[in-house]
Amino acid sequence: MEAQHFKDALSQWATGVTVVTTVHAGQRVGITASSFTSVGLTPPQILVCVAHKLYTHQAILASGHFAVNILAEDQKAVSGLFASRAPDKFAQCAWTPGPSDIPLIDGALARTA
Repeated sequence: MEAQHFKDALSQWATGVTVVTTVHAGQRVGITASSFTSVGLTPPQILVCVAHKLYTHQAILASGHFAVNILAEDQKAVSGLFASRAPDKFAQCAWTPGPSDIPLIDGALARTA
């Protein structure tokens, strides 16, 4: 990712909610995360906290790739969906496959994988 694109994406984050997504063994996984911050620009680095006990954490480690979707103000339902235990969250929201087929949430202010 180019430094300016990274900086532009992070400028959209004042405070709010992200959805972290990945795909592992053909299964799409996602979780709502409000613990997200920029660590550095060169190279582009972020910090997102996912509880070790969650399957999402295990899936991210196993896949080695994940995406962060910075949600827009009108995406409260998406935030709630990914905070829930719904069985197939991706069937209930619009998304697009990104690099390595990682789901990117449509309508997000910024998405990075």
